[in-house]
Amino acid sequence: VFDVNGLKRINDTKGHEMGDELIKAAAGAIKTVFSEDEIFRTGGDEFTVITENSADAEIQSNMAAFLEAVDEFNKENTLDFTLSVSAGYAVFERGEDKEYKSVFDRADKAMYETKEAFYKTHEDMRRK
Repeated sequence: VFDVNGLKRINDTKGHEMGDELIKAAAGAIKTVFSEDEIFRTGGDEFTVITENSADAEIQSNMAAFLEAVDEFNKENTLDFTLSVSAGYAVFERGEDKEYKSVFDRADKAMYETKEAFYKTHEDMRRK
């Protein structure tokens, strides 16, 4: 689960066109790691990736590659914002998970933990 950090602040201070660019940049970073048929936009600035038969180590590697894609975007970025995206993941546990929602809820919780840690060090980006 991926969620763009600071979108409201960008929309309020730089306009919705710049906010749209921020969302497109986040989607682009996700697309560098995952195929388009695995990516779902589940909200304005929220994305969910669903992969099949991925081991935890592979997912960790993909998440690291995603963070590298964000860093690369920011190095080359000429727009008036820095891309930051909180992410979290969970793996389907056969025998424990009875429905996809339990996996999604764990991934969403992990993403919000990442987001909270981000805002502790970037209070200026928090929604006002």
